[in-house]
Amino acid sequence: DLMSSRARAAMATWAAWAATALVLSMLLSSVTWQQTLKTLTFGMGAWPVLDLIHGLAVAFDFRTSASPQGGPQRIVAICLTSLGGSMIMCFLVGQPCGWLCDNVTLPAYIVAWALLHHSPNDIVYRVFSRSPAVATVLRMLDDLTWGVAITTWGMEKTIGAAHLAPRGSAVAAILCGTIAGCGGGLLCDTASLMSTEWKLKTPQALRTVSFAPTTALCCCVLAYALRDPHNVVSPFMLHNAGVAFVPLQPEDVMVVAATLTCSVSTIRSTFEKLFENGKIV
Repeated sequence: DLMSSRARAAMATWAAWAATALVLSMLLSSVTWQQTLKTLTFGMGAWPVLDLIHGLAVAFDFRTSASPQGGPQRIVAICLTSLGGSMIMCFLVGQPCGWLCDNVTLPAYIVAWALLHHSPNDIVYRVFSRSPAVATVLRMLDDLTWGVAITTWGMEKTIGAAHLAPRGSAVAAILCGTIAGCGGGLLCDTASLMSTEWKLKTPQALRTVSFAPTTALCCCVLAYALRDPHNVVSPFMLHNAGVAFVPLQPEDVMVVAATLTCSVSTIRSTFEKLFENGKIV
């Protein structure tokens, strides 16, 4: 039985990685996929579709996992968790948050809160909570926004910062991209935003190596290398490997990052279900 369990675990591991590698390679080589993701991010007009998706995912987490909270407290908690990464990132580079510079981003998160907490007959929450397939699709779409946050909303905004000083810093680009990708979750845990009484504490993600910060950092480093905004990778590759490296455009880097975060997160969720309580289920 033990050998059988190990064999099934090995097969499940191999199958998950093989399937993900196949899907990832197909997506990254698909013009349709690239154009779809670019359209969601840049071409949907004034309405921030990805912000609404992220807001729905965060609001759903609060609805299912948070302690009882009043309406205003819940709205503030959802907005801080959703936008906390960009808030910290913008504070570090000394510029106003993007959601303060338009009239649609913050309302998108308020709409998400209203849909998950006050829709007629609670229909939106019931659909997400009673249909695992719908909830999974929401998670996957939210994981796409994770990659967009790391690149377009984090690293790229630092490279093109309002102040000249951080523009030429690789440390600033990678740090701010990482924070944009995981800062909201860290802020939520640090301030106990899911509790009835908010209080500061050491976030669990910083007590040990954890999934979200590690993934955000690795993804941002890869995105920086592919983007090569400070002309670091190209000379290195040419000098040491004799290979002419052509940096990717910001939109293409975003597609790679979003696909990567979605794939990695899906793998993690799959393994959590396969190995629940240490067993194949």
